[in-house]
Amino acid sequence: MISFDFKVTKPFLENLNHPITIPKDKYKLMINEIYDGTGERNQEIIILPPCGRRLDGHIYYGLTGHQPYYQIKVLGSYPSDYFGHLKIGAVLSVTIEKKEDIIQVFVKDTSAEAYVNEFKAASPEKQKAMLAELRNLAMKK
Repeated sequence: MISFDFKVTKPFLENLNHPITIPKDKYKLMINEIYDGTGERNQEIIILPPCGRRLDGHIYYGLTGHQPYYQIKVLGSYPSDYFGHLKIGAVLSVTIEKKEDIIQVFVKDTSAEAYVNEFKAASPEKQKAMLAELRNLAMKK
């Protein structure tokens, strides 16, 4: 599993493929876990954004000059509200996970506002679990 935070940028909001650049310090782990030891190619993925929709995408491999880079990109054209109503500077938690040859990318809005909205939309049972989780976090600090 590869996890990192991504700060929402203007290109993320304005480009229909909503590029998320994977940090260079994650490349080795990603190549081993996601690419089974051989990178430098595009890889099909499923993207699960904060709004709960399922989007087809890929991990794109490219070069700038002689420097390789990897980006998570949505395939097709989707408005940025498929990722929620994000603003420039919002921080997303991104997790890439491979199970049984299926690669999923979970994108979660980590802002307090997103958590409150998730709480409001949750069932009473889910709200109870969320409150218990918050209590546990508060006790650890």
